[in-house]
Amino acid sequence: MESIKLIFLILPYLARTIRNLLFQVFLWQLKEYRLDRMRAHLSTLQGRRWLINPSTISRWALFLVSPLLVGQGRGGIVFPFLVTALFIIEMASVIKQLLARQVKHPKFTAKASLIVGGVGLLQILPLGGWLLTDLPFEMLAFLLLGLAVFLPIFVSGTTAVLAPATLLAKKKIIATAKEKIETHPGLIVVGITGSFGKTSTKEFLATILSEKFSVLFTAEHHNTNIGIAQCILAGLKKSHQVFIVEMGAYKKGEIAEICDFVHPQIGVITGINPQHLALFGSMKNLLEAKFELIEALPQDGLAVFNGDDAYCLGFHKKTKVPKMLYSQKKKLNLTADKILVGKDNLEFRVTTKGAGEKFNVPLIGRHNISNILAAVSVALHLEMSLKEIARAAGKLKAVGQTLVVSPGPNGLRLIDDTYNANPDGVMAALEYLTVYSGKKILVLQPMIELGEATPDAHRRVGREAIKVCDLIILTNKNFFSSFVEKIKKSDKEKITVEPNPQMAALKLKKLLGRNDVVLFEGKEAEKTLKELKIKK
Repeated sequence: MESIKLIFLILPYLARTIRNLLFQVFLWQLKEYRLDRMRAHLSTLQGRRWLINPSTISRWALFLVSPLLVGQGRGGIVFPFLVTALFIIEMASVIKQLLARQVKHPKFTAKASLIVGGVGLLQILPLGGWLLTDLPFEMLAFLLLGLAVFLPIFVSGTTAVLAPATLLAKKKIIATAKEKIETHPGLIVVGITGSFGKTSTKEFLATILSEKFSVLFTAEHHNTNIGIAQCILAGLKKSHQVFIVEMGAYKKGEIAEICDFVHPQIGVITGINPQHLALFGSMKNLLEAKFELIEALPQDGLAVFNGDDAYCLGFHKKTKVPKMLYSQKKKLNLTADKILVGKDNLEFRVTTKGAGEKFNVPLIGRHNISNILAAVSVALHLEMSLKEIARAAGKLKAVGQTLVVSPGPNGLRLIDDTYNANPDGVMAALEYLTVYSGKKILVLQPMIELGEATPDAHRRVGREAIKVCDLIILTNKNFFSSFVEKIKKSDKEKITVEPNPQMAALKLKKLLGRNDVVLFEGKEAEKTLKELKIKK
């Protein structure tokens, strides 16, 4: 009988603990182990629901009243029964997630593995200690409940304990990378930053410059100081002539730190919006952070700005080094006109200093013209001809998960734009949808880390989406009231919230057919896209 009681208590405890531990480390990893990003997440409806939900409340309530229950009733079986029942309910949730392929886990890097292993030991060792003692069964129930209650604190604490060692290791890697790049005095370094379009601009520029130069460029998702340093150490060779560096930041000083060891001679700012405003704290801080790239340029360097962006125009005015403005709306240093946006390509003419050249590019979405113009500006500065650049632009490819079109079930067109949902990116994708004549559907993960700009950004996207789309599926209820605020009551019927990707995919399969198109925005929307691609 005692063995049966142990099995019914310990197995559910292990199942729910492993699931919760893996998810919590996954979440910290997703937020780059940054407290500011974790705080921003917990301020959303989704984050609050993770922190405060029926299971959490039940665990804490039972833990807090445990002094009144332990040792009470029928020889002390009431409390263990309640704990066991709670764990079994949580284990049922684990089984449900496993069947739905929704269990989340981190990438097992050295740091993630240390956290999982360390916290796992903290959760299991007390259990081993109990087995070596003669403490009553209800004390085991109390011990396991306490471990379950404090699991988030164990994970956060272990992450904090590892932070100093991680910081020291990062500083050493960055210092080594700085030493290495200083042994390449002839290397031309191009820094690219902005709130949107950084990755596409970097990839387009790398493709164009590779026609004439030996080019190294930072890998996808590696735009922080440590990612760039690792790229230098692993990839920089004596033969490289140009190094293209995508620079990301969440607070002031981070771009300056990158510039301190890569020493850019050319800086590109693709455009500014409130992306990550919650982390910067204010628009002033965000603007100052992005301008750090321009401040780091030498007197004979080059600053390149998006002339269609009001913030970039402000940057241009106060920039003292040589500078260029590009535009697809007005005549500036570099201009795109005669624009034709097709379902599968872009055609336009680029003019500069009286010269012009036609571009035919296998990319979609008018916004990509701005990214191409940024790349063209740098290539011209490095003495490539406009004809050479136009020829190279014909080889451009879309960055993964940025407006990539693929066939779906029932003749659907699926547009994967899940790389990063930000206000300008979503608006640009909605504009592209208008080239289609069939039904248009948007699957959107509400945008995050926009700070005080959150309500306005969601209102703006909501108004545009309702004009363009026949159906809108939101993947969670974050900022829902702002999204629907400016939408007529009759149009709100087009909007639904469906967090379950399988259910969302099922709905789409039933509603849509040939010539219809579905646009997927954000990482959560990617799950629905994957469900639609599964052949059943």
